[in-house]
Amino acid sequence: MDTYDITVIGAGPGGYIAALKAAELGARVAIVEKGSLGGTCLNLGCIPTKTLYQASQHFATYREYAKILKDPFVRKSDLAQRAFAHAMETKNRVIASLRTQIDRLVKLTSIDVYKGSACLSSRNEVNINGRKKIYARAVIVATGSTPVIPPRFDIDRTRVMTSNEILGLRTLPESILIVGGGYIGCEYATIFSNYGVDITLVELLPKILNTEDDDVVNEVLRSFRKRRVTVHTNTRLDAVDMIGKKLSAVLSNGCSVTADIAFVAVGRSPNTQGLGLDTLGIQLNQQGAIGVNERFRTNRNDVYAIGDVIDRELRLAHVSEQEGIVGIDNILKCTNDGRMRYDVIPTAIFVEPEVASVGKREFQLKKEGIDHVVGKSWYARNAMAQCSGSTTGFVKLIADKTTHKILGGTVVGSHASDMIGTIATAMNADATIRTLAESVWFHPSRPEAIKEAAGAALRKIK
Repeated sequence: MDTYDITVIGAGPGGYIAALKAAELGARVAIVEKGSLGGTCLNLGCIPTKTLYQASQHFATYREYAKILKDPFVRKSDLAQRAFAHAMETKNRVIASLRTQIDRLVKLTSIDVYKGSACLSSRNEVNINGRKKIYARAVIVATGSTPVIPPRFDIDRTRVMTSNEILGLRTLPESILIVGGGYIGCEYATIFSNYGVDITLVELLPKILNTEDDDVVNEVLRSFRKRRVTVHTNTRLDAVDMIGKKLSAVLSNGCSVTADIAFVAVGRSPNTQGLGLDTLGIQLNQQGAIGVNERFRTNRNDVYAIGDVIDRELRLAHVSEQEGIVGIDNILKCTNDGRMRYDVIPTAIFVEPEVASVGKREFQLKKEGIDHVVGKSWYARNAMAQCSGSTTGFVKLIADKTTHKILGGTVVGSHASDMIGTIATAMNADATIRTLAESVWFHPSRPEAIKEAAGAALRKIK
């Protein structure tokens, strides 16, 4: 039987980063993966959607310039179809390129990769496809999650799609019903509306993007209205049927919707089935997620878990990557304090305008009764934003009124996902709002808006 120091089950961002980290530290490592290396993020999530998002932005910009230049070709019906087809081809090339990079990294670090499904058959043993067994001193479960499809939508996977199936579209539909107003639903609403697709978005909660403050959501809603995206909140689907080649839905607010396809984005479920976790007595919560302690160890000393498969809210690739690094540090005892700081992890939503946040939101601090100040600056007053013509949005910083510590920050506008790292880094270093306000920033640049927001917050403290 082949013996390893660490076996990682699942090669998504958390799994392959954990494997690389362990191999670099001298451990003998194996990966068991039934699909392609890179997991959901590379193959079905972050990378393909961001490629499509960028392509759709380019097309939307072209359409705006074509109107200014009175280009007659902008009205041709096949223009969006051709642009979308090119975007899908680009998406496939990007995925293939990044897969090659990961494969090369894994080979260079002498990690053994086993293709197939893994099952924890007994203590320290991993059974692969029911035929081969390998032994590992420690096992990391990093099997990720899959989209949830409510039973009523199990009609026709060519017409009712999740984030897995929609990436296989060959042609643009004329209309899409999107169920779920979280970041996935809103990102796809932005992508397809940029190509002129009619979008109806239905959300059960009182607002879309319910993890963000109202001023952030309002900016996105204004953008959706410009793109003729119809949004129904506080609304459920009472009935869904296929009528010919069209999907027909009745909403709880009395409206009815007809669309070419439905895109369902109501959450994700952890992949824990068939892993043999029950055999080893590994504890799961009611949703089937693996319970771990702050060092990512399960209730068994030899089994760890990271990424979307564990019991936590932030299901993001960069969170999984850091959990993989921290998990390996704990297994190999490289640190005395191998824990995650979830309070300083940035998030981004690729809508129009782009949204990125870190730390606490205003509504959370008000609910918790924490005395704080808010500093805001607007893209419209930023020189680089004016130079680029992208003046929609703002930067908001929140600081503790007593300690001046940065409690949270949000950027709404172009390049928000690039800018949020500055605020996250300051928070990770326990910097105060004064640090950002008194730092010297390049001019002209969008991050100057961070300095302005910090200055606005600091003046309120004084």
